[in-house]
Amino acid sequence: MRIKALLVSLLLSISLIAQNSTWHPVKPLDNLTLVSTFGELRPDHFHSGLDFSGHGHTGDPVYAIDDGYISRIKVSADGYGNALYIIHPNGKKSVYGHLLRYAPDIQKFVEQEQYKRQTFEITIYPDPYQIKVKKGQIIGYVGNSGRSYGPHLHFEIRDAFLDYPINPLLYINSLKDIAPPRILRYAVYPASDTSLVQGRHRKIILSASRPTTISTYGPVYFGIETYDFINGHYSKKAVYDVRLLIDDSLWLWYRFDKFLFSHTRDVNTLMDYQAYIQHKFKIQRSLITPGNRLCIYRLRTNNGIYTPTPGRHKITYIVSDFYGNKARLTFWINALAQGLPKQQDNRGYTTIPYGKKFTLDTAGLTVVIPDSALYDSIHFHFSILEKNYTMLSPLYQVHDYGTPLRWPIELRFDLIPQQDTSHLVVVYLDPKGKSQALPTSYRNNSAIAYSSKFGKFYLTRDTIMPEIKLLSSWQLNNGQKLTFKIKDNLSGIKDYKVYINRRWALFAYDAKTSTLSSPVSTRHFVKGKNHVRVIITDGAGNKKKRDFLITVK
Repeated sequence: MRIKALLVSLLLSISLIAQNSTWHPVKPLDNLTLVSTFGELRPDHFHSGLDFSGHGHTGDPVYAIDDGYISRIKVSADGYGNALYIIHPNGKKSVYGHLLRYAPDIQKFVEQEQYKRQTFEITIYPDPYQIKVKKGQIIGYVGNSGRSYGPHLHFEIRDAFLDYPINPLLYINSLKDIAPPRILRYAVYPASDTSLVQGRHRKIILSASRPTTISTYGPVYFGIETYDFINGHYSKKAVYDVRLLIDDSLWLWYRFDKFLFSHTRDVNTLMDYQAYIQHKFKIQRSLITPGNRLCIYRLRTNNGIYTPTPGRHKITYIVSDFYGNKARLTFWINALAQGLPKQQDNRGYTTIPYGKKFTLDTAGLTVVIPDSALYDSIHFHFSILEKNYTMLSPLYQVHDYGTPLRWPIELRFDLIPQQDTSHLVVVYLDPKGKSQALPTSYRNNSAIAYSSKFGKFYLTRDTIMPEIKLLSSWQLNNGQKLTFKIKDNLSGIKDYKVYINRRWALFAYDAKTSTLSSPVSTRHFVKGKNHVRVIITDGAGNKKKRDFLITVK
């Protein structure tokens, strides 16, 4: 598998070099201000493109970077919102996300499909060359749709055949930057059960402003928290190139040119996941765990683990942005010839080796951890906590929040034979105590859910209906927006429909603001009184219906 991964990485690199020398796309926006870079460490994924600022407003035109045809159009309340995918003749695909709306002809085509299928959220795959675009053609406008928290354009370049993302800065080269990255923190970790850092078997995280000498015993590995602040912009962006040197010899080297979407969740093993959960530190570790499949590595000595000879050793990190601006951090370790190694106290824990399936069948709950779910071997622990009056089961602690999962685990809650399963949901309790319902099914007297995180879980019944509230006035003029606030207490909004004078109407749903909205137009509304019915269904099957009488002046 390692040889295969290295071969794939080599082929991708050769492809990048060849294609970069011959392709000259235009800018997707007139005024390019970079606010997020390729490869940024995000919760459960890498940032797969560049984010360009909308400069505080929506509506600036977005251009096709080259000739091609639209291969996919997606409208979503979450994710990329209004997104467009274009395939180009050279085998590249460009992606444009969070659009306010599409160019008029494309917008008309999308709305026709939405009305035909009677759904706001939609994915359309036009036939090849059905919708052609020219280099520099306006295809949409900068927006704030989907999972976006300010007007901007999310822009990607992908390989059209294998659909993996490529760093767009390899092609969009009109940006300039003279500001170097910064290294904020560094860390040293014990790499075995008997390793010591500063005399204890635990990691140490220190400010990079005061590098020092750290005593160690046994094998260790390292980490840094580093960001790029392009030309002083406040947002924390990803660096491009990271190199770790030990005693001035290159030990580890990785670069963010590309990655595979199927590997994007491996960000959780590059990153110190526990430090992120506890403190929001995004520390990039030198350790390459057995489950790390990333193709970013150029050099990987001993999977990032260093077993020093006794004495003082120099540890240097050099990080670069895409434009060659560098930051350097040097600290030292003093490796001891003898320590006081004590085996970790793992009593009450079960060791789960990497690559092995594990099943725990206990009172009321079965936990199944697939053989591919872990990044490394773990000392698994489980406990049954006291339940409260809202729970139909005990509260189960399934391992700890600080251990990442590559693939979801299965949770099977035992049900009483012929138990009423209506509105039953499995709930995940996050580290802050917030409840989140998981999609739940029922089979063989069990309520079954899948979780991509370890943590606390319980079974409950969600019988509370969603809420619907009119935000706009009862009296509107043509062109004004009719807006409703919709929300649910636990299971989340699953389906929403709006009927105006008994006809289905297209309303845009914005998940981040929990609103449904549509401009008043003659397509559905008549002058005078109009009957509006809103029907919302949550993830547990609770349905709420409200009728409104809206007057159009």
